[in-house]
Formats: sequence, structure tokens, C-alpha cells
Amino acid sequence: MLRVLFLCLLALSAAAQTPISPDDRALYGIICRSSGRSLDIARAATSGGAPAVQWEFTHAPSQQWHLVPIREGGEYYRLEAKHSGQCLTLEAAPAASAGGTTPLVQRAYTGALG
Repeated sequence: MLRVLFLCLLALSAAAQTPISPDDRALYGIICRSSGRSLDIARAATSGGAPAVQWEFTHAPSQQWHLVPIREGGEYYRLEAKHSGQCLTLEAAPAASAGGTTPLVQRAYTGALG
């Protein structure tokens, strides 16, 4: 069963009143509240470095995410794409664009936290 989280990754409030306790076996669709579009991997690419985009929610595997705890019993999770098994991460410089933005891409999970 696919569950839908209505939030925008970039506008998520740090002062959330009720913490979520995701089921790491469930699949989630992540929808941006302001645009109504879902978190997706461009063209359903399975390669590392493929960019994350907002797209119309179609229940595609590239729009389905596991929220996997980084540490047992911890409060931090990684987002793992169903279609590729890769995780969301911020692209490291110098691949960041000249406009001062840092792209969100999928990469294999390495265990690194920063």
C-alpha cells in the first residue's frame, strides 16, 4: 500500500508539533503542499546522479519512497527510491549550479551523513 505524505522537503518546518514515525516497510509518495506535485526522479532514471524533480503524481515507482531509519531507534531517515534502490542526497560541489543552488539527486547509500 502506498501512503502519501503531504509536505515539501524544502519547506518542512523544524518545529513540527507531531513527529512522524514512518513504517520502514511501507512505500510513501511525497507531495509538495504548495505545488501539489510529487517528489520524482527525472525520467525514472536508475543511474546515480539523476536529478529529483516535482511531477504530477501518477503512483509511478520513481515516485514511491521507503523511509529507512539511518540508525536503529534513531530519528533520522533516508529516502530510498523504490525503482532504483538509491537514496536522495544533495549534489556535492563543484557539480552545484552557478546559480547558487545545490541539486537534489539520487545516489547509492554510503552511510555518510554529510
